[in-house]
Amino acid sequence: MSIYADYCTLTDVRTNYLGTTATTEDTLLLALIQNVSREIDAAAARRFYPRIETRRFDHPVNRQLDMDDDLLAVTTFTNGDATVIASTAYDVLPYNETPAFALRIKASSTVQWQYDSNNDSERSLSVLGIWGWHRQYSHAWPETTATLAAAISSTTATTFTCTTGIVKAGDLLKLDSEYVYASSVSTGASDTVTCVRGVNGSTAATHVISSVLYRWWQPDIMQLCVEAAVAKFLLKNNPVGETVSVGGQTFSTPKDVNAFIFKRLLGLGALRTF
Repeated sequence: MSIYADYCTLTDVRTNYLGTTATTEDTLLLALIQNVSREIDAAAARRFYPRIETRRFDHPVNRQLDMDDDLLAVTTFTNGDATVIASTAYDVLPYNETPAFALRIKASSTVQWQYDSNNDSERSLSVLGIWGWHRQYSHAWPETTATLAAAISSTTATTFTCTTGIVKAGDLLKLDSEYVYASSVSTGASDTVTCVRGVNGSTAATHVISSVLYRWWQPDIMQLCVEAAVAKFLLKNNPVGETVSVGGQTFSTPKDVNAFIFKRLLGLGALRTF
């Protein structure tokens, strides 16, 4: 599975924060973005990017299945005997919030946990869904206002054209139910986007002309990634005994950036506590 999980783009860091369009430091900046993204995951003990995966679980001792990861949306909940449990038979907890931490069979339901074909209760339940952390998943994929300028008629095509000036290199995009990573963008009357298809567990598909492009959007985590990457970039010239200020925070060593990441995640309520 190809996973793309950079929490900000080179444009976010280079143009919007450092105030330059020079590309001479792009290799370093991209490495810092990727490094900081994983440091954010490690500090929070969770992941902030969407993945389509099937997770397996043992039978719970009651009607509530507690999960060891953040669940954003359920696609299919399957019992041990391979029967699909209808969405009307269970509740997703917590109510009206994301991410979910449990699925609970309703008291009014007749569903009971079933053993698998080997008469085993271990890893017999499965949940296919979208996993990751987002405080408001219903707002996680806003429209970019960009649309396809031509249909994507192949599942193996690695370029597409779209409305100009909107898609950025490094964007994680959604076309229908397919996730697409924008590797680079060549601007013109219509932009040509070089991409990686079917990433993060999704399946490459065909798409009709004028299909809308959606962008994975988590502004708090993006801003944190930008500020931490910029801080580490500036610290390369002042590693010890100097200070730099980024986003109102003062740093004296790279280690302080990690402390800043933890403090910001704590303030966002994004640290795993279970």
